[in-house]
Amino acid sequence: MLNTEFMDRTYGRQQMLKFLSSMPSVQPVALFALGSKLQMLQGFTQSSDALVAAAKSILDKNENAHLLTSERDLEDAAQMDADLAVMTGLAPASPASVLQSLRAEQAFQTDVRIRSTLISLQALAQMVAGYPGRKNLIWLSGDFPVAFGPEFDKDSRQLNYLLYQREVHELTGLLSSSQIAVYPIDVHGLQMHSLSSVMGPGSIGFSQEQRQTLARWNTEFTMSEIAKETGGEAFYNQNDLRALMLRSLDEGTNYYR
Repeated sequence: MLNTEFMDRTYGRQQMLKFLSSMPSVQPVALFALGSKLQMLQGFTQSSDALVAAAKSILDKNENAHLLTSERDLEDAAQMDADLAVMTGLAPASPASVLQSLRAEQAFQTDVRIRSTLISLQALAQMVAGYPGRKNLIWLSGDFPVAFGPEFDKDSRQLNYLLYQREVHELTGLLSSSQIAVYPIDVHGLQMHSLSSVMGPGSIGFSQEQRQTLARWNTEFTMSEIAKETGGEAFYNQNDLRALMLRSLDEGTNYYR
């Protein structure tokens, strides 16, 4: 819930309940929720009913909405600032300065989510490290903010690398040593984007749609890297989340055979 917008959480939760309801009683499963803090809703059990009851008990108060500012929110806020200036008769700030200020706030929000996510995954790894053998972490999320892939700067288009590479690699090392394979699943489902929509000829900056597409690519890169470094598999641009969760569970089952 920390990294997923409200509407996507509803779909992800529905798919999770379908998975838990039809889950084969092959290996024990535990259920965790990442909101303002990490919570274990149900310890390891082979009871589908117990897991479903725990999942249904989640109270979604949308408490992390202030940490999920989108590009559309930024542009809307800038427009509201301009409209307010007209209404009050004050000289409006330049659109560029308003967006710069808002993006600084967005960067702060992202930093908070990244550090909370890293700390929570470290805690989860330590909590289950004592259980013998391989553990599969099926991670449902609308965003995987611990990114260490490339991101293009809007103005200069210089290739910059995001922070947190060291922290992420330390985390994947801890997960691996705890025998935890990560299976990130993007709850957005199928999304359409193409290279031509990003690298438009003759454009200097990036539009909102182009920035969103670049963010999606970075998310997919991050998902794949975390999965690869821990022995799992990343899933994105697919709608049947229940089938993906069953596949992740099945890979863990086959590992033991």
